[in-house]
Amino acid sequence: MKQNSLLRWPSRLMLSCLALLLWCVTSVAQTNPTAFDMSAGATYSLSSWASTSTAGTYPANMYFHTTATQDPTLATAMTGNYAGAYNGTSGTRANGTATGFSFTNTGTSGYLGSAVLALNT
Repeated sequence: MKQNSLLRWPSRLMLSCLALLLWCVTSVAQTNPTAFDMSAGATYSLSSWASTSTAGTYPANMYFHTTATQDPTLATAMTGNYAGAYNGTSGTRANGTATGFSFTNTGTSGYLGSAVLALNT
């Protein structure tokens, strides 16, 4: 009996480590938007994004992603979704405007890194 229990211990440890790894990966992942279907000739347009839009929402077929890098480049990894308000006046923020949206990165943590638009052509 003891030998059987000893053999199960490494398996349980491996499963626990795998579960922890998966939890860590999914807890900082960003979401990909649902694609806008252009295959039938439809045209995507974003003419404005209200500054009163609810935090955690995004323009149709888009997501705004965050990063740990203050001035991200195209090669910078995105780590999550922007979840703030769209009418901020200080700090890192995304603002809704009459012509779309704007990003402002400051010296605070949780930097904005990308606006992702999904299109199905």
